[in-house]
Amino acid sequence: MPRLLATLSLALPLLAQSHLLRADDPLDDYLSLDLQDLLSLEVTSVARKKQRLTDSAAAIFVITNEDIRRSGVTSIPEVLRLAPGIQVARIDSNKWAISSRGFNGQFANKLLVLIDGRSVYTPTYAGVYWEVQDVLLEDIDRIEVVRGPGATIWGANAVNGVINIITRSAEKSQGTLVSIGAGDEEKTVAVLRRGFAFGDGGFGRVYAKFNQRDSSYSPDLGGEAGDDWEKVQAGFRMDLALSSRDSLILQGDYYRADENQTLRQFILDPLDPANQPPDPQHPYVIPFVEDAFESSGYNLMMRWNREGGEVTTNLQVYADHTERDEKVAYLQVNTLDIDFSQNWTLSPRNELLWGFGYRYIDDSFGNTFRTIFYEDPEYPSLYNLFVQDEYAINDRLHFTAGIKWEHNEITGMETQPSLRLLWTPDETQTWWGAVSRAVHTPVRLGTASSIVAYLLPPDPVDPNYPLPQVLRLDGNPELESEAVDAFEIGYRLRPDEKLSLDLALFHNRYDRLITYEVLSRQSFQVPSPYFPGEWIYLPTEMTYGNKRSATSQGLELSLDWQVRENWRLKFNYSWLDIDAKRDADGTDMLGDSVLEGSAPDYQWSLRSQHNIRPDLSMDLWIYHVDELPFAGYSRPRPIPAYTSFNLRLAWRRGDMEFSVAGFNLLHDRHAEFASENILVLTEVERSLLATLRWGF
Repeated sequence: MPRLLATLSLALPLLAQSHLLRADDPLDDYLSLDLQDLLSLEVTSVARKKQRLTDSAAAIFVITNEDIRRSGVTSIPEVLRLAPGIQVARIDSNKWAISSRGFNGQFANKLLVLIDGRSVYTPTYAGVYWEVQDVLLEDIDRIEVVRGPGATIWGANAVNGVINIITRSAEKSQGTLVSIGAGDEEKTVAVLRRGFAFGDGGFGRVYAKFNQRDSSYSPDLGGEAGDDWEKVQAGFRMDLALSSRDSLILQGDYYRADENQTLRQFILDPLDPANQPPDPQHPYVIPFVEDAFESSGYNLMMRWNREGGEVTTNLQVYADHTERDEKVAYLQVNTLDIDFSQNWTLSPRNELLWGFGYRYIDDSFGNTFRTIFYEDPEYPSLYNLFVQDEYAINDRLHFTAGIKWEHNEITGMETQPSLRLLWTPDETQTWWGAVSRAVHTPVRLGTASSIVAYLLPPDPVDPNYPLPQVLRLDGNPELESEAVDAFEIGYRLRPDEKLSLDLALFHNRYDRLITYEVLSRQSFQVPSPYFPGEWIYLPTEMTYGNKRSATSQGLELSLDWQVRENWRLKFNYSWLDIDAKRDADGTDMLGDSVLEGSAPDYQWSLRSQHNIRPDLSMDLWIYHVDELPFAGYSRPRPIPAYTSFNLRLAWRRGDMEFSVAGFNLLHDRHAEFASENILVLTEVERSLLATLRWGF
């Protein structure tokens, strides 16, 4: 709070002198656009080429730079709450569970996330480490959120959606930007960016960012959760015009995060003489362990593009290095990815897109008693080839067919086809439909690992068990890919220049979903406090399997209404129903409940963006999330529904803006997700943030 008051004291004199903004201030551009201009925005995530949003045969939603700025949030996970059909839940101060169309969890494995075309999907656990996937929010041009499969274009793991975070060119971020924020939860957010021109048509930028976040509240501990953290990040981008046809982009980032977490029920090795039982009632189990750990990484990417004539060619190469050093395990992953594509205009009505890619992954681990990863020399390489043809049957009807072949060393060749149809009966309506297939390929955790699930205490009756029994969940090298067959239909309506509607309906059929299979059971006399004192059968060996199927159906609606020239309302609504079914020979007793209960049945969001005066704006944002009946295997407790109300006021003068934002103003705190037992349960608290932003 002292930092917040200091920032206010510095900024208030500036506000007292505020006048009208300059006529060419880019901060006013967004509300001056009519809806037709916004719907004509070009997107690239659906067809891997530039096309108007209204011409995309998929459920796509675009979060603009202005949407991000006016939301007041400071991280990409919080920005994603703006999109329909995306479930965002904070696990603790530095972890999120984010998914599209259900199946949520800390390592949700059916959502592919890209930053400027570079995959940030974790090949070890699946999912995304959201706290370290960051860019300057001020330099994001847009975030394209595609719900539904995108595997034909982007490959495996684009099962329920693709999030493509696209940054601005260096040419559009010239000059200097300074941004400083301070608050009670987001302690410090500091940004410095400098854009410059060089040579003949070359542009560049460099940036640095620092953020520091306070600990959240833990009902398990009755106070702070011990999950505060801070991160520093820096990077660059260079945009070069090599010729009238050729362009080259070079960019890279480096980050280091010092994070904290509290581990719940940390398990010690009972066979290690150094580990004497710290508590006779909980032998070899420490209820709460503080863990200070470090995450770091860097990446470098090159993208070459040749425009001209009937062929557009793209070549992208990137290298990525990631390290995490936690008590659970040490992880280091190096990735090299090469991606080539060409778009051929075969005729005025026919465009052909094709390409191929190669990815090499080299990982290493520092194993612990609780988590072991085995060496797997066949794991690293992935190859893919794809082709997609778009044909205009007439001016109103477009048909697209595509297929991707992807080979990995675990499951072999995977085929992921799609068919899409787009019909525009007039300038105000768009109908589209899609049938597609996508897969989630197994990761190292599922095929070559051994994780301690829990310990059974010594049996005081049976002399065969004088020591605690260790239950491990072992990897299965025969694990198969999860698969989905998806059926979608959508409708867009623009009755006038002030109102638009976007509706998507879907039905998905999942097969070979990952399960936790019991290989053997044994009878134990288990004393309190674990279970009542009676003879029960508990598993002694477990592994991963593919013995579950599921169906899901849902609806996603977004409305955009420009009430007046200076006032816009945006409304999103999502409904989801999942029905999971264990195979007849499956032994995973809880998976159905987890899959069905880890995402809300419905959620809605309403935003008001109002320029009260040319120098004063007010943004209101209220969203509601239904309850989560069963979010985790080891935490069957439900998470109640909650409503969040956020308010942002911003004053502007020239190139300077000062804003004050309040988040979760309706309640002191609320829970959003119950992760697995290793983490303490936390709650999101009410918070304030003041930000001073100056560009020159």
